Formats: sequence, structure tokens, C-alpha cells
Amino acid sequence: MPECYFANSSTDIFLMNISIPGPAGNLEGTLNYTEDRKSVFALLCHPHPMYGGSMHDGILDVVEKATINLGINTIRFNFRGTGKSDGTHSGTEEYLDIISIGGWLEADCEAENIILIGYSFGASMAWKAEKNIANRLATILIAPPTPLSSLARNEKDKVQVISGDLDPYCELDQLSQTEQVEVSLVLGANHFFSGKTEQLQQAIIDVIEKLYKQGTKAQSRGN
Repeated sequence: MPECYFANSSTDIFLMNISIPGPAGNLEGTLNYTEDRKSVFALLCHPHPMYGGSMHDGILDVVEKATINLGINTIRFNFRGTGKSDGTHSGTEEYLDIISIGGWLEADCEAENIILIGYSFGASMAWKAEKNIANRLATILIAPPTPLSSLARNEKDKVQVISGDLDPYCELDQLSQTEQVEVSLVLGANHFFSGKTEQLQQAIIDVIEKLYKQGTKAQSRGN
């Protein structure tokens, strides 16, 4: 059974420590649950574990603040070989972990809409995983290292990219040549959004609110 505790009783938000079966063993995670939008979940993917990345990454803290402020349930997890997750770091196969988490959200949490959000390495893996996430509502890539891998993408929605204009790892000219990508800039920000986390949080909120205004499935279902 997941271990859970209330994070904020005034807003009916509580956290669950979870362990989810993945392709390389169990994956450690946390689920931040709110009663506001029961069927909408944000799935957060962390940066490179070989450089200290984990589900406790500071940028993911910023992302979660944004999604929780919007009343969206939020799940973080550690890729294989990171933290208490089983397996060994691959560098190329972690996208399969994301697909497993997405399947768990649909089967065990009745997720009708999943917003896939990855930062840095997590963005690269989210890019590879998104077409296999059932009930995916949107994909948001934060500071994805370029170039993005060449994938055949036939989705109707555009992938939303949030990048600092001073990020040396996310080259805007290469992104502009990538089909089905829409870029939002955080001016003056580097790859780590040093001193720009408030602007990043607002950019995430703006992107998600724009998606709802464009007529998302969640909106049409009254969530």
C-alpha cells in the first residue's frame, strides 16, 4: 500500500510515497494529490542521474508548485538506478520507465489526462516516450538538450518547449527547425534557470493555461 500523509489540509492536498513496477524493476516515486482535478495528472521527469539528477531536483520543485497551484495532481519518480529505484542507469532506455508510469496512472489512478513534463535529460526521455502515453494531454519539455532525436510524430498538438535564451545546451535555431514544436522563452535564463525560477514557474502556468483555453479534453470534460 502507498504511504500517504497530508501536505496541506487547507487545500486537500496530500502526498503518497509510491513504488511502481517498471521494465527494470520497481520505480520509486511520490504522488502529490489534489481533489481539484481528480483525473488530470502531471508526470514529471528528472534530469540526468549521472550529474546528480533525481526526482528531488530543484527545477521539478518549481514545476510542481506550478501544477499544484493549478489544481493538477503531480507525480515524480526516479528513473531506474536512481534513489531507491531498481535497475541500472542506461542513458537511452529510461523513456520506457516513463511509459510504465503513464500506464500505472491510467490503470491505478484512472488518469484521463496526462501532462508529460520533462527537464533536461528528462525532457529528452519524455520526447521519446510521449507517443506511447495513453491519454496524454500535452507534452512540455523544459530546457531539452538539442538536437532532439529524430522521431516520426503524427500528433495534432505541438510539443511545448520552455527554454532560457542563454541556455548553451538548448539551441533555439535547432528547435526552430524541429516540426511540431512551440517555444516559450525565459529571458536571461541559463540551463539551470539560475535566478529565474519565478519566471520559469509563471511560464509553466502560462503554457498550461493556454492549453486549456485552446480546448483540451480535460476542459471539455469539466475538470
